[in-house]
Amino acid sequence: MNILLTSKRSFLLKKNKALFYIIFLLTFGCRTVYGAPLNRTTYNALKAIAQDSTKKQSSNDVITLEQVKDSLALYRKHNNKLEIAKSYHRLGDLHRKLNNPSDAVAHYLMASNRYRELGKINRLVEVYHRLATVYREHNHFNKALEYANQAQRYASEIKNDSLIAMSAFQLGRIYEKIGNHGKAKQSYQTALNLFEKYNRSSHLADMYHHMAEVQEDLGHLNQSLEFHKKALSIRDEINDSSGLAKSFSQLGIIFAAKDDVDLAINYHQRAADIRDKLGNPIQKAQNYIKIGELHSSQGHLNRAVDYANRALHIANSFNALEIKVKALKLALDTHLRLGNIERVKELRDTLEELQDSLETLKHEQQQRNLTFHLQTQEKVDSLEQLQKAQEVQKAQLEKEHFLLIIAIIVALALIIILILLYNRYRYRKHQENLLRNKNEELEELNSRLETLNEEKNDIMQTVTHDMKNPLAGIIGLTDLALSDADSIPREEILEFMEQIEKAAQKMNDMIRKLLDIRTIESGGHNLDIEPNDIIKALGDVVQSNSQKAKEKDIKIVSKFSHNSEMVLGDQTAIQRVLDNLVSNAIKYSPKGKKVVLNLQKKNGTVRVEVKDEGPGIQPDEQSKLFTKFSRISTKPTGGEHSTGLGLYITKQLTNEMNGEVGCESKPGSGSTFFITLPRASQN
Repeated sequence: MNILLTSKRSFLLKKNKALFYIIFLLTFGCRTVYGAPLNRTTYNALKAIAQDSTKKQSSNDVITLEQVKDSLALYRKHNNKLEIAKSYHRLGDLHRKLNNPSDAVAHYLMASNRYRELGKINRLVEVYHRLATVYREHNHFNKALEYANQAQRYASEIKNDSLIAMSAFQLGRIYEKIGNHGKAKQSYQTALNLFEKYNRSSHLADMYHHMAEVQEDLGHLNQSLEFHKKALSIRDEINDSSGLAKSFSQLGIIFAAKDDVDLAINYHQRAADIRDKLGNPIQKAQNYIKIGELHSSQGHLNRAVDYANRALHIANSFNALEIKVKALKLALDTHLRLGNIERVKELRDTLEELQDSLETLKHEQQQRNLTFHLQTQEKVDSLEQLQKAQEVQKAQLEKEHFLLIIAIIVALALIIILILLYNRYRYRKHQENLLRNKNEELEELNSRLETLNEEKNDIMQTVTHDMKNPLAGIIGLTDLALSDADSIPREEILEFMEQIEKAAQKMNDMIRKLLDIRTIESGGHNLDIEPNDIIKALGDVVQSNSQKAKEKDIKIVSKFSHNSEMVLGDQTAIQRVLDNLVSNAIKYSPKGKKVVLNLQKKNGTVRVEVKDEGPGIQPDEQSKLFTKFSRISTKPTGGEHSTGLGLYITKQLTNEMNGEVGCESKPGSGSTFFITLPRASQN
């Protein structure tokens, strides 16, 4: 009854699962059409694409932009607002790397609008920092100040010291750029206080460096020097080679202003050496120009010309116009003082051409800066229009799908009704099948019980039959010895004792084999499979059976090398198996015959054969050899006792050692019993 109730609950659970899946499909269909959030698998896949795209370098920039745009389109489709904002953020970063400032600003603005709507203030402040940086780099300082101030305001509202410090640093950079050194100093001081509070080494070094520059611009050279020393100490501690070069350059400028020319030259030279190792030739050329100017101021004109030429060589290699102009000016001034008129004329003509080119480039850059804001607004408008068009298209699709969803719901409702009816029918059939299966199981159990009962009867019959005679012999001999103990000679008493011992050994052999069978069949016989020497085991078995063979005048012949041969098996089990085969061969061999032992190695196995010269075994009886309580017509030749269990135990033990056991026999030609075991690897 309990089985039937459990089955019913299981069947109803499966039926309810089917209904659940149908309802899930309905819900998922509606959520997909109406732009619900993505399922977790799709969301993670899209996020991985977007994040992976930001890691690619400029060689794959086109592919990267396309990947992020594809992910943005999917996020829009599923109305995942946060990932839409992040995608705009990533596109802004990529366009900035590609030097597309208008596109970068447009995407940053789209990202900032969505971060603000979602209340993601931390990310909003990060975007404002990027906007301020782009505008500062393109000399739109009013816009740069606007976004830097907004970033600082939002950072203050959420009381995030790290973002407040970065905002103050951004404001300081802008004020320094437009020449408002007082406000730059104030902003830098705010950032510096926070960075010192949290001991952020890399940020502290940059802050000390910028504070030093502001102090220098204000004419406070000693204060500037102190800040540069602090920056230098940190950069040296964190092994910031690029930062060390910047600090050495600024220290060179300060010591030049303090008229310590030798020290100024030393610092510029150290900066140039570091930049040479770092592979920064343009900055190295700037240091060479400073060194040349300092040598020129000291009247070391030839040295000044040498450094001017070094800087000019680098500028020509990299077509750096500004460096080339500065180097030419230094060379022109120095050659003029040296009186090299021809060289002066040549340099002046070259300089005039370069200055014209430089002016043209500056004019073009100014034009680009002037059109930058207009292009940015056009990009923003274009993106907003595209988004609106996509939203209109999405609304239209939703409207078109609405009727389809209604139709799907009706169809699914009909399907649910059909499934319920079908499940009811299946339930009835399931109960019928369950009852039929239980009846079959009961019949099988009854059959098994009958088999076990027959086996129990066989065991009882065997034990009763095989133990009756030994017990009767023991009792008879004991009574005879006790009834007339004084008159029986000692030799005869000893003979009685020997016969009693043999009878007891027969009983002990029967009990031991029955216990072995019980242990094997209950799974309690744990074998220790390891390499063992089967030659040694054969020698021990021959030795233990030599007395039995001698009593029947049987000679045991070994036809194999007596070198060591390792097989995989349990030592005790191998000994038992071989002992059963050898003792059986002696038991069923007539007096005066031979038992031949042979050993063969083939295909990673070792085969041991035990051949007797007995009467052999009838073909129809060979299939019974390795079964429990097997009885065959062939009998032991010397009246020995046989339980019919030895070969059954042999087969079970051999199987557990991953081996095989068998018999080859013809009536009148003796029998060959063999076992095959895996050969241990030979090192």
